[in-house]
Amino acid sequence: MRNAHRQSLSDTIIEHGPELSHPSQALSEEARRDSAPSADSTHSPRISPVVAAVNTLTARWCASQSDDDYVVSGAGVWPLLALLASAADEPASTELAEAIERPSDSAQRDALELVDILRSGSSTNAAVGIWARNGIPLRDEWTSQLPEGVFGQLTEQAPLDQWAADQTDGLIRRFPLDVSPQSKLVMASALVTRVQWRTPFDSYQRKRHDDDGDAPEQHWLDRTTPEIKTAAVLDGGVTRVVVEGDGDVDVHLLVGALPAGDVLSAGLRELAGEAQVDLASDFVGDAPGLTVKEVQASTPENQLRLRLPAFDINSRHDLLDYTDLFGLQSVTNPATSHLPLLSAVPLYVSRGAQSVLARFYSGGFEAAAVSAFALMPTGAPSRDRYAIKVAEVSFERPFGFLAVHRPSRLAVVAGWVCSPFDQSTVCSEVDLPSNCKGGLSKAVIEELKTKGYNQSQIAAMFGVTRQAVSWHLKTYDAQLSPRQIVNKSWPWQTTSGHGKSVPCRRLRDHGEYMATSGKGMSADALKRLRSWWRKLDDENLVVEFDPNLPPLAGLSPHGGFAYRVRRSHDADLLIRVNEHTRLTEEGARIWCWPIDFPRKQS
Repeated sequence: MRNAHRQSLSDTIIEHGPELSHPSQALSEEARRDSAPSADSTHSPRISPVVAAVNTLTARWCASQSDDDYVVSGAGVWPLLALLASAADEPASTELAEAIERPSDSAQRDALELVDILRSGSSTNAAVGIWARNGIPLRDEWTSQLPEGVFGQLTEQAPLDQWAADQTDGLIRRFPLDVSPQSKLVMASALVTRVQWRTPFDSYQRKRHDDDGDAPEQHWLDRTTPEIKTAAVLDGGVTRVVVEGDGDVDVHLLVGALPAGDVLSAGLRELAGEAQVDLASDFVGDAPGLTVKEVQASTPENQLRLRLPAFDINSRHDLLDYTDLFGLQSVTNPATSHLPLLSAVPLYVSRGAQSVLARFYSGGFEAAAVSAFALMPTGAPSRDRYAIKVAEVSFERPFGFLAVHRPSRLAVVAGWVCSPFDQSTVCSEVDLPSNCKGGLSKAVIEELKTKGYNQSQIAAMFGVTRQAVSWHLKTYDAQLSPRQIVNKSWPWQTTSGHGKSVPCRRLRDHGEYMATSGKGMSADALKRLRSWWRKLDDENLVVEFDPNLPPLAGLSPHGGFAYRVRRSHDADLLIRVNEHTRLTEEGARIWCWPIDFPRKQS
């Protein structure tokens, strides 16, 4: 894979020539000598301080996510944060250094080390690009420390889209940000990993437990190997299975009766040797998803029988929803500039996004991520019988995964798989709290969450949407009505005149529906809302707001709102995210298609 990548690299990537020397080169040579998997290792693995910092950021990011399907790449965002830290003054320098857990004075070198780790792998590759508009001079003191091929001129969207496609082998074909004329500088990273399994899986179709006859069958995978040592229990509560790739990337599958973030955290701690590891070959008993027992067999090899659903997850993240996590508090302030080493023009980070995907199938695994920030001016019969151990792991409940670069122990991507499972079946034997006779409440939700149930499962118990559970928590906690909380997540600065437009009125109804599942809304309001959803679905439209849009008779008498044809980067949102949009994490769960609406375009 790596040779193919080298041939397709564009002018705006990091190319380390022979004259350049980075701390990661020694690591890379050692990594190339060590291609054996570490799943059955009994000694603590050695990882570089940079890899440790990246994995820590990934763990913190996973802890902030819900328990639904997602994938993130802390390894994609981290080098961009490090580059910003290397150009920042106080207090931004300290904020970013705390986020990346590395000193700001070595951050630029550390960013290059991370990229070099991925570029030196046989199953991974990475690139960084920086593009600036004419008239935005970059300071020589900062740029001289970076390879020349990193820099390019910022012109239009198409070259950035092509760059994203080139650097990810076509897995991500669109740059995560739409570049506006106001964007004066863009910095981005891209990474990709592709690997074939050493032992492929058999595949078969399987119906969901809640299948009513119309739902499509799901794609499941199954295999039996002698590699029982690749299964282990971490910290007594999380089962981990390492699926080994033919190159230098493995996928660690993780399952446990804990929230998604805690399950993934155990897997990430193990990468640094900070988790207790009990190999399945060393005990007989049960653990989450795992049963180890002794049986009589005709061959002496132990067996690992593994079963799980194939998955294909795409996520898009607004990086400015995580300003505290990423240390972006000061550099995103449009009133001040904290990047004096970057340019003489005062700049601030106006937008940030990551597009990331992960696919696990019978033959292998592939993942890619493109992360970007935009800056603006301030503002196999025998008679012999053997006693062997057979471990069987069945991922029958939501589970996590890490794609791990084996030599460095870097978590390239991390994610959670929830959608293949029938949440109501998972919850069918739940002993509901005694205080639930009055229905769903904040106390009931919190008690169920302490028992390990996620919001999707709680929603299934009470026949409401997951969004309604989230809203219920916030409403009772802050004593706000659904309308009031919708207003807090409203994505634009609109006037009373804008509020008279049809899209604006229907979006507010939509927000209330997402908060209440329609309970308490009038029949007329629900009829109008469903008719509007049908229009958006039939005509494949999204709503865009721009205060400069002229009035449209019958739609937006005071301007500002318009319908646009849906594009791939709109994902499941009902709204188009542009420079006038402030989409929070909670807003992303509101301004999207409701799960109970039967879409034609899905």
